[in-house]
Amino acid sequence: IALTSTPTLLKPASTGSSNGITYSSSTGVFTFPNAGNYTLSLIVNGLSNAANQGIYIYAETNTGSGWVVNANSGKYTYLTNGQVQQIVYAQAVHRSAGQQVRYWIYSNDGHTSLVTSTLPGISSTVYIPAIRIQYS
Repeated sequence: IALTSTPTLLKPASTGSSNGITYSSSTGVFTFPNAGNYTLSLIVNGLSNAANQGIYIYAETNTGSGWVVNANSGKYTYLTNGQVQQIVYAQAVHRSAGQQVRYWIYSNDGHTSLVTSTLPGISSTVYIPAIRIQYS
């Protein structure tokens, strides 16, 4: 996924559910059908091809009154030129019934991308996806 200064809504290709949480690949929205404590983690592999590049990730939530930026939301990571860096954005919070969450990812300019990489020194090829989501 190429990134620019225009935010890009995260929209993975697959739809799944865990612990009642659902994800819509057409809208990029996670929905929590029941109130409770949930963990939702977004892990991305960022790569820049120039100096002074960064990736910013933030989340929005909707409890029925429209989308708002999560309180204390947002993570900015500076990237080292030419090196893949893993960025982990995790939230373990109480969600209300029907609450929705979506993520936005953008960079300070177009010299940044999200990439699939391989683990070094492993005899068989092990891939690390450009975007990985864990939730429970």
